[in-house]
Amino acid sequence: MNFAHYILIATIILLAIVSYLRLHTRYMRDLGADGAEMIAHSGIAILMQCLISLVVLGCTLYIILSGHYDDGSQKWAFGAAGSIIGYWLKTS
Repeated sequence: MNFAHYILIATIILLAIVSYLRLHTRYMRDLGADGAEMIAHSGIAILMQCLISLVVLGCTLYIILSGHYDDGSQKWAFGAAGSIIGYWLKTS
């Protein structure tokens, strides 16, 4: 396995954590959780989204700019960077 595979696995794990936090927040809302609990949990979700984005973008920039990786890894890096940028630029 090369570096891109490790990054992909870490990204999938972190995305699973964010998905869990989103589902947990919805579940708490359905149970009637108070505002303080909701703010605390939504803050964690946003923090995780930012952390995932920064880690993946950092790795993709390293892969793209270093020139040490093959064409397949660079294509993956460009695709991942585009996906992250598209996620943050999407309309709500």
